[in-house]
Amino acid sequence: MSSILNAAQLGLIWILFFFSSVYGHIALKLAVKSEIAVTAKSLWLSAISFWGWTAWISWAASAILWMLLVAKIPLIAASSISSLRYVLICLAAYLILREAISAKEFIGIGCITVGIILVAR
Repeated sequence: MSSILNAAQLGLIWILFFFSSVYGHIALKLAVKSEIAVTAKSLWLSAISFWGWTAWISWAASAILWMLLVAKIPLIAASSISSLRYVLICLAAYLILREAISAKEFIGIGCITVGIILVAR
């Protein structure tokens, strides 16, 4: 029973890690989305906007979750599995931000996914 709880706990930590990491990227993109001319001032204002703050908070949570993960599993495995966040960020950019994915990018996303599967086994 203890191993089932540990596996469920680890799965939940992974889900929260991926969510917080992906959310941070999308939120920061939303913070700077309307910027036409990128200046130091506009970047600062974006960073302290609602979306900017939630991105920073999300990444802080992601860092804490990452520490929990590497405390429980080897770094090589954790690092490989965490690469899935790049695929999830692309998917979120497509679904939420309506950004297009080119054929070349789609192939790259597929390669990353295959690589994660190969390394995680």
